[in-house]
Order: sequence, then structure tokens, then C-alpha cells
Amino acid sequence: MTTGWSAPVTGTDPHDSLRVLLGRLDELLEDRGLAREDVLKPDELSAATGLTAREVRALLGGRRPREPETEESIRNRVAFLYARRHGGEDGKKASITGEVAARLGVSRVWARQLLHGEKCPNVRHLKALSTYFGVPVAFFTDSAADALARELGPVLGELESDPLAELMEEFGIREVHARAGGSLLTRRQRERLAAIIRFHLALDGEGPRP
Repeated sequence: MTTGWSAPVTGTDPHDSLRVLLGRLDELLEDRGLAREDVLKPDELSAATGLTAREVRALLGGRRPREPETEESIRNRVAFLYARRHGGEDGKKASITGEVAARLGVSRVWARQLLHGEKCPNVRHLKALSTYFGVPVAFFTDSAADALARELGPVLGELESDPLAELMEEFGIREVHARAGGSLLTRRQRERLAAIIRFHLALDGEGPRP
């Protein structure tokens, strides 16, 4: 079974792709008896994407927040990462500025302007910044919808994984009749059943087959 989320095809509206992804997430969450609020935290998604929590909520609600020009978006996300890294500590600000200046081969003054969102990095600088901050280059250049979809992809992949199928493969089980009252088991029921089967196999001394 294919899991996770593929990058949208070039030319596809990112908001259409995000809408499809969210629709699939809602189906899987319902199957697990969960609500979006149980899994998708706007503040955490904001920290992971460089978007504001307000923008994240708008996108999750199917709305289109204002999309800045690419250069403005890049400058904003550099400043976002800088603020997250220093956390308001003056000592860290100076240290980060010096480290970035050395990484990029620029003056401390230029590095300070860059980190404050006053300058826009070139392609070479973006690659160096992505390495320094530990983010993909796409973090700086993605549209808001693509940025959110990038972070939701792993969530979708985890929800799409089938605990019973994984158990069957691990222990060489050929078949499990996963039905309850004539209907297919929900994700939560499949997880519980997999845990029960795994527990009893362990009691019987069974292990994964080579």
C-alpha cells in the first residue's frame, strides 16, 4: 500500500492539493475516532513551517491567506528561523549572527540585516542557511499551502499504515479475519487487535519469521 504524500505536480494549484490531502486525513481520523484537533496543532505546525498560527488555521479551514511575493516570503522565513533559534536571548543573537556571517562569507552587518528580514539571500546563501538551520531549501521557497502539505504528509503516512498488515508481515501470518459484527474494523480496533495478537504470540514464544 502506498502511504504518505507526494509533492504536487507542477502547475497544480497548491490549495487544491492541500484540500485533497486534508480530505484524506479527515477520512482516516474519523476511522480512528479522532478529531483534527487531536492531531493537528496549529502552533506546532506554525513552528515547523514558518507560517503564522493564524495562516495555518486559515489553511486548515479551507481559506487562502495572503500570499506574499517570493522574496518577501523568503525574508520572513529566514527571520522566523532566526527568532526561533535565539529565543530572545541577546547572547545567542550575537553568536548566531557571527556563525551565519562565517557560513555565508559575508560581513556581520550584512548577516544581521539578513537575519532580521531586511536582505534576501541568493541561491548559494539559501543552501547554506538550510544547512545551518537544519531545514530543506523548500522551507524558504514553498507557498503557504505547499509548506503545510509538506508537514502534513508524514501525518498522513502514519495514519495510512495498517497495524494488522505490519503484524502479518512481521510474523508471517497469512490471514486475519478483521471484521466485527459483519463490518470492517476501524483503525482503532485494528490497533487493539494487533496488540492482543502480538501479546499472545509473545506468550507462546513466537517470533518474527526470517
